[in-house]
Amino acid sequence: MIHFPVAVFMPKQNAKSLEALLAPYGKTIAVAPFSHRTPENNLTGNSDTPSTINPNPKWDSWSVGGKWADTLLLKGSRGIKNGVSAARVSDIDFAAMQRRDGTVFCTSDVITPDGKWHSAEDRSRLGFLFGEASSNWLWTRSYHARFIKQAIKRRWRLVIVDCYI
Repeated sequence: MIHFPVAVFMPKQNAKSLEALLAPYGKTIAVAPFSHRTPENNLTGNSDTPSTINPNPKWDSWSVGGKWADTLLLKGSRGIKNGVSAARVSDIDFAAMQRRDGTVFCTSDVITPDGKWHSAEDRSRLGFLFGEASSNWLWTRSYHARFIKQAIKRRWRLVIVDCYI
C-alpha cells in the first residue's frame, strides 16, 4: 500500500464536506456504466467490457493526518509538538515548517473547494511524497502561488489527508 498526502482546501462557509470532496476519486465508487477495452480484449479481439467501477480512482482509503498528522505548525506555536492536521491557511506558519523540514511545504496532490483534483505532473507516487518535492521543480515552485496564496486570500482551511492506494 502506498501512502501519499493530499492537501484538501475547504472554503470557510457553505463548504462541501471533506467526504464529499474526496468521494468522486474513490476506487470503489460506482459510476454510470461505460465500456472500456482491457488487455485481454486487445489480445482476443473481443469487444469492449462494460464496467461501473471508477475509471480514474485516486485512493482506496484515506484518513485525516495519518502518516502526516500534526504536520502543520501554527503561527505563534513553539516546537514540533504543536502541529495540527487542519487549520485556516492564514494561521499556518509556513516559514517555521520550512525551517523544521528543510524544504518548502508542498504535497503531491491537492483538492480545491471546487472539487478538482490537482496532481504533480510526471512523478511516481513512490518518488514524490510530502517533503520530497524536488522531483518536480515546477510543481514545487508554483505550489505556493497557485494554492497557498489563493487560500489565504479566500480564507480557506487546509486539511492534510493521508490517502492510500
